[in-house]
Amino acid sequence: MKNSSNTFRNVAIILVVLAVGAAGAWWHFQNSFADEAYETFQTAMNSIVSGPSKWEAGAHDFSLANRTLTVNQLKITVVPETPKPEQATSEGEPSATSATPPAPSKPQVINIDKVTIKNGLRLAQLKRLLGLTDWRAQSETLIAEDLTLSKIGLNIDAVDAKGFINLDTFNVTDVKLLASSKDQTAGPLGFIQSFSVGKILVNETKLSISSLKEKIEQDKIDLSFGPVNIVAPRLAEGLTTIEDPLLIFKLFTSLSCQDFRVQNFNVAGQFPSEKAKFSFKVADVREQGVVANGRVDKFYLNGLDFFVDSPEVQSDVKLGSLIFNGLDYTALLKRSSQVLERLAARTILEPTRAISSGEIMELYGSFYTLANLFSLPYDLTDFTVTDFHATINKGFKVGIAKSVITGPFKSGRVPPRNSAEISGYINLPTVDNPEDKLTTNAYKFGKEFGQTEFKLNYVSALTYDPASGAFKTNKNELKVDDLFTLSGETSLVNLTETFVAALDNISFNDPMAVMAVPGLMDVGVSSLSFTLIDQSLFDKILRIIAAESERPIEEVRQNVKPLLRAWANEFLMAKGVTNVGDVVQALELLIDNPHSLTVGANPDPPFSGNSFIALKGDQAAVLNSLNIYLSANEQKPISLNWLKLTDLTPAEPMFQEDTLSSN
Repeated sequence: MKNSSNTFRNVAIILVVLAVGAAGAWWHFQNSFADEAYETFQTAMNSIVSGPSKWEAGAHDFSLANRTLTVNQLKITVVPETPKPEQATSEGEPSATSATPPAPSKPQVINIDKVTIKNGLRLAQLKRLLGLTDWRAQSETLIAEDLTLSKIGLNIDAVDAKGFINLDTFNVTDVKLLASSKDQTAGPLGFIQSFSVGKILVNETKLSISSLKEKIEQDKIDLSFGPVNIVAPRLAEGLTTIEDPLLIFKLFTSLSCQDFRVQNFNVAGQFPSEKAKFSFKVADVREQGVVANGRVDKFYLNGLDFFVDSPEVQSDVKLGSLIFNGLDYTALLKRSSQVLERLAARTILEPTRAISSGEIMELYGSFYTLANLFSLPYDLTDFTVTDFHATINKGFKVGIAKSVITGPFKSGRVPPRNSAEISGYINLPTVDNPEDKLTTNAYKFGKEFGQTEFKLNYVSALTYDPASGAFKTNKNELKVDDLFTLSGETSLVNLTETFVAALDNISFNDPMAVMAVPGLMDVGVSSLSFTLIDQSLFDKILRIIAAESERPIEEVRQNVKPLLRAWANEFLMAKGVTNVGDVVQALELLIDNPHSLTVGANPDPPFSGNSFIALKGDQAAVLNSLNIYLSANEQKPISLNWLKLTDLTPAEPMFQEDTLSSN
């Protein structure tokens, strides 16, 4: 029994020793991993923070269970390099004899409360990557499964500005270098092109900067946003250099991601030197299916509110939502990229230099081609705007209750069908503002016109047959409630896809190049018409004339008739119209009882460039072939007939001068 007890005691002692040894080994094993993880962190920080700048950190710990390193109280002191003295003359030109020493830049301190790195790079892996400049044929490498920076703060204390940047959380997951091809770019650019992140999350960011140029009242900008979610961001290989001064602009256009979302974006500013204030807010903006250099599968924006108040402008803009699907502006960006880059450079590098009108026209021409007379310069499936309201100069009010445009549209191609419906309003100022001439004139107009609120509704629809080149606007109507309705219809023939594609190669800056496009002379008009339905427009125009001339409205109405007859003598009759009397009679009917007026053309066969050539440019023959007509108050249409100008003989005017003062 005694031997058994001793055996049990010996076994227990052995187990205890083994347990203590295993615990010691585990402790040593874990600490070796912890030491390596922190040494990896130190090596990375030393490569990032170099020169006179420095970094330091507080306590750190490591969890072997999930291979997570936690570093507390990270502090980075960024010490800018001392700039060289600028040479200057009294004229502002460089000089070799005079030097103005620049004001010294102050060190900036970035404080980060906590850094956590889960499943990060091993030290050997990091050293290998830091030694690389050629990223060709690299295998996929996981840099960190999860990287989180908590409570980031930067107090800005510069020569000409003070402020702060605070960020609650910055988290990235699945950080890696993707496998690269044999022809991958070398250097930092190759690293950027290989760099990949699964998701970026930013919570609650705040920024505030005040200018020190004003001693008493300082210009100030406040900005906040968050959260921000970016899923699977990537940079396009089209980025060509890391030294480009437009790198930020190009990085933005080179970004691809599955989902991009920013919520609660707010920026506000005040400029006492200019007596101006502004604020800009967006509740939610999101892009899905973003492809670099020009494509977004879906974009929506909710809750936009913009306000500006200055001596020149007082405006408030609100937007409920904006949604578009299937946007692809690749061709547009490519066509106008050089001009856009130049203008961006002007904005970034030369912000005080005004953009000339010539550059604006060049930009406009680079955006649009002659094909855009029939098509959009980008692809688009549909577009919707709801609850848009704007107040301008505390008087003008413009609103869109809803705007829906439906395609599909393809860049440089006429859509086979599309439709649009827009409903909104325009309100003129109801209170005079003598300090603003535009507001005063609008107020005066509304008072004389007798109406300051205008409700609008616009609808359109078109169809296109690519095979035959038949183009038709089935509906194109603008209605202003209680005022008028204006509608128009157009039918074209031989507007072939080949012809439109050729127009897409001609800039708006060079419209005469269309004369060399094959098929131009075959495009023709088969019908064209415009109809105005009057509800009170004519009477209100007379009201303005009466107010300005201080005469009764009915007297003004009757005086319109002699003006109409004078126009008939000097224009229609002199141009060879044979039935001027019928035209004048129809228009006088409209003056007495305004209701509707339709003007149109129905050429048969359709009128084209070839038709003009066949008629040898004969004015009367051309006008007669167009079959121009008008109809007043839905009466039987009156066709206008023309004689050749050579057949005209001097004759007494149809309406004598003494009739101009009579009814």
